[in-house]
Amino acid sequence: MSFLINNLIRTFLTQQAIGLVQREVTSEIERELRARLEASKQVSAFQNGQRHPVDFAIVFSQSNEAVGLLDRCPNVVVTHGNKNTFHTFLRNGKRVVVVVPADSSRDSLMDATHAVIDVFRPQRLVSAGFAVGIAPEIVRFSVCVPRVMSNTWEERTIDLRQLLLAATKQEVDSYETNPELTDNRTMDAGTMGAETTYEKASGNFEHSFYAASLVTTLKNFLTVAQKKELRIRYQTQLADRSQFPVIATCRKRQVPVLPLCVVTCTFDEEPLRDAGPMSHAHHARRFGAFLKNFVRRPSSAIDLVKFKQRRLEASDILAEHLFQLIDS
Repeated sequence: MSFLINNLIRTFLTQQAIGLVQREVTSEIERELRARLEASKQVSAFQNGQRHPVDFAIVFSQSNEAVGLLDRCPNVVVTHGNKNTFHTFLRNGKRVVVVVPADSSRDSLMDATHAVIDVFRPQRLVSAGFAVGIAPEIVRFSVCVPRVMSNTWEERTIDLRQLLLAATKQEVDSYETNPELTDNRTMDAGTMGAETTYEKASGNFEHSFYAASLVTTLKNFLTVAQKKELRIRYQTQLADRSQFPVIATCRKRQVPVLPLCVVTCTFDEEPLRDAGPMSHAHHARRFGAFLKNFVRRPSSAIDLVKFKQRRLEASDILAEHLFQLIDS
């Protein structure tokens, strides 16, 4: 009897998967046609002399990091080029472009950063995304700005304090009149040569960013043992897969940049089982991985819901701070 039930379940799920794939293919074609239409409009605008540098460029490594920001911008114009996706919009009179590369590999991140600099000539650039805490003091959903960044494949280290966004005059005046504001969350303004806190006296920021050190690794998911090894070896508090290539590119191009991370898990949390296949960018493949995991381990559905909910919440928190930064 159990064999018959399992076969029925597998047949049902297979039929569901076929239908989803068909709908996904149709939707993908429709999205591509709309994207080409919007791209042609953008090209025409540039050719007609409407090409201007943007105020902010924001580089994400994957779409689930950007969803919280883009969902709040109904008038986003989407264009595609060289496997990158560019989202442009206006925010309180400021021109903003968000770029998501084809994948989160080092080469793709560097190419996307070069592309957004070459095409949009941003005055400031933010490298935004998820990170994991690898030290006990880093709590979930905290928003961090790395001071020092390392990578594991070249053993390189970059001091970011000379590359951060320029401080506004109001921030500098606030620091000069209230020097006690600086603490362990204070960052160097870098390009203006003044040290200031990003928790402004005007109250635009409800919470200051936590200054921490970060190491970029090639691993998709880190076990507790691997986090401990990275913390000891690199004397760092955060780990991620995307920040270093973007920051290194901005350093080479001499573009003011601010790395911004939201912490999705802490030092003592093991990675979610089956998280690798479920993080695939293509919807149909994600669904296929979900079906396979569900048949093999039904509790994976609950794990997936928790995994997606945490990332959605982290993306919303990241979006809130990015908007505060843009509006400052």
